Amino acid sequence: MSELLYFNGINPTTGSYGLPPMTPEELSQKVWQDDLDAYQRMQALEEKLGRAAINAPKVLDIVTLLVEASVEMVRGRSIPPDEWFDELARRLSEIVLGEGEVQPGSVRELADRLRRDPVSTVKQIVERLSQGAGRELAELLLSGAPDNRAELKEKLKDATQRQIAALQKEQLDADVARALAQTPARRSDWLAAVTQALGQMEIEGLKALTEVRGVISEPLDVLIQALSGLESDAVAPLVGQLRALRSRGERTRWPGLVDTLHEHLLHLATEGEEDTLWEGVVGALHRWLGALRQKVSHLAPVEWVNPTRLEEAGWGVIFPAGMEAGRQAAIQERLAPLLALRQAQAGEYFRLYKGAEGYRAGESANGFLGRHGARASDPADPENVPYYLLLVGGPEGIPFEFQYQLDVQYAVGRIDFGADLEAYANYAHNVAAAEQEEAAPSSRVTFFGVRNRDDEATELSARYLISPLYEHLRAQGFETDWQLERVAPEEATKQRLLTVLQDDHPALLFVASHGLEFDVADPEQRARQEREQGALLCGDWPSSGDAERKVRPEHYLSGQDVRERGAAINLQGSILFLFACYGAGTPLYDEYYKQRFKRTGQAIAERPFIADLPKAMLSLSERGALAVVGHVERAWGTSFMGKKEGGPRASKAKLNPHVAVFDSALERLLKGHPVGSAMDYFDLRYAALATELVPLMEANTPDKYELAEKWTAHNDARGYVVIGDPAVRLRAAQVSE
Repeated sequence: MSELLYFNGINPTTGSYGLPPMTPEELSQKVWQDDLDAYQRMQALEEKLGRAAINAPKVLDIVTLLVEASVEMVRGRSIPPDEWFDELARRLSEIVLGEGEVQPGSVRELADRLRRDPVSTVKQIVERLSQGAGRELAELLLSGAPDNRAELKEKLKDATQRQIAALQKEQLDADVARALAQTPARRSDWLAAVTQALGQMEIEGLKALTEVRGVISEPLDVLIQALSGLESDAVAPLVGQLRALRSRGERTRWPGLVDTLHEHLLHLATEGEEDTLWEGVVGALHRWLGALRQKVSHLAPVEWVNPTRLEEAGWGVIFPAGMEAGRQAAIQERLAPLLALRQAQAGEYFRLYKGAEGYRAGESANGFLGRHGARASDPADPENVPYYLLLVGGPEGIPFEFQYQLDVQYAVGRIDFGADLEAYANYAHNVAAAEQEEAAPSSRVTFFGVRNRDDEATELSARYLISPLYEHLRAQGFETDWQLERVAPEEATKQRLLTVLQDDHPALLFVASHGLEFDVADPEQRARQEREQGALLCGDWPSSGDAERKVRPEHYLSGQDVRERGAAINLQGSILFLFACYGAGTPLYDEYYKQRFKRTGQAIAERPFIADLPKAMLSLSERGALAVVGHVERAWGTSFMGKKEGGPRASKAKLNPHVAVFDSALERLLKGHPVGSAMDYFDLRYAALATELVPLMEANTPDKYELAEKWTAHNDARGYVVIGDPAVRLRAAQVSE
């Protein structure tokens, strides 16, 4: 394994990585220092702005500024609107923060908010000044994301409770125990299912929460006592190992515990231990998980809806409140087939958020949910806000950050076809037709992993992401219902990819490759950015073997390629997963360059946007895809590689934990879940990594590799989004249910 960290993005003009490979030390030092600088700056301003009495003169200065600007306009002063908002943002920042505290990047974002909703934005500033709401004001003016740690904590605890309850009900009840006692042949499959479910629990993330300290070690006492009470020599070695783990206290790691359980229970299963013992073992595991569940939360069990049933989960569509009424009505009209279908399926839990009910500029997920009777820290309750939510429009109208926040507890998707109203109509028709047609759906699942010559990044993704996913789905028995295939890396050319996308197309296509990345500072590259950023680089690119290294159109698949070959391409009823930098979209700035943007205003794009390739794939007339899952900003190699393999043998956790989240999502898709529900694993992983990052960022000397691994994996898990309706699913999986 390479000691350098790579990400899957190539600049087509130079043929080089958009961000050069770096060591874990280099990345960790930058991340840690940037976070420290931002934290200290935020703390200082929060204290300064928290004194309402001192802020009173600033409110008067803002009033004076706005009156003077109004008088100048009345007197006929001519100034372009964009320049006026830029100037207003700068002056407001200087008044509130002081001239020495103004950062160009933050001014630029404030100007964008003022353009979208000037009245609401100025009102928020004045209200927070008057109230002495220092943190909220600093976040607003410095473009800091709201602190959503409370929501992430609740996400972890809620998800863990639901996972434990499901495992107890499905694999650890009395009927299962009797069946295992009577039918030894079932034991190995049962054990694989149990350890897979345990491996999916983000218990390591819970360890970082002070309110659930001892979440691993303390419930172990219950398991040790229950197994010891069986008085069986067959379980004595397991009890001894569990006691050794228990003695480590807070240093006990969840993967190691699950590994130990799997190893010893597998021995019991294969050695044919007495039948009566199995009822006791299953009962002990049930009691242990009950203690774990109680440790996570003392609340009553969380009753939740079935995400595969829209009549329970609900479905809603969110338009920007600032969208021009005529345009909103035109898009809604084009989406009529989809809206009618979802309304019939969701019934009383169908919601249409538009106009004042829609997303308001500058609003957080918690603010939006609060207006509609919900809270971001609570599980989705369709009585208030549906679980499945479709955002309409680009990230300028509804920011990526809002989507990330909402996605913690909800299943969120987005469609954005710009000014192309017929693209909205095509997509709505494609989804409705795919769900209502009677023709037999495709049952193919294709893995397409590019490996460019002498290119470490694609070598890693082909070997450590594509291969493990393909092999693990085969090992899990999915070939019974699905035709699994993997395109050999040496065959992963543009022509082969186009062939895959034709009439005999797969139901699910997983692609891992480089995404194209353009330098916004270069005028020629800037002109191509929105059309081609995130396009998939194929195996045709000769990489380092080409003296020029330049990427040519014949080397990559773009949205324009899909449109030009529309008659030959057929993606009807399919879902695509694109592992590539910027495969779903590009923000104004990325997390790596976030602090540079704040200081200098230097962005990575002229504006945030959705990638063109997913748009083209979804909007093909009669033949478009149902959804594309992709990444916003960079996709790092450490999102699927870790320092250690670890984990239970013959279980999902045998996969690297970062790969396991991909695997869990794919499995859920193949079992008939909507794509938004399948992506819940990424949301849970994001919540877990966010909590695990806190002590690392606060440490004086953080472990260099652990910080680099968790920081990149955290950003990657957050950055995977659904382009399309989050309630779509694979029809072949529905038929097989």
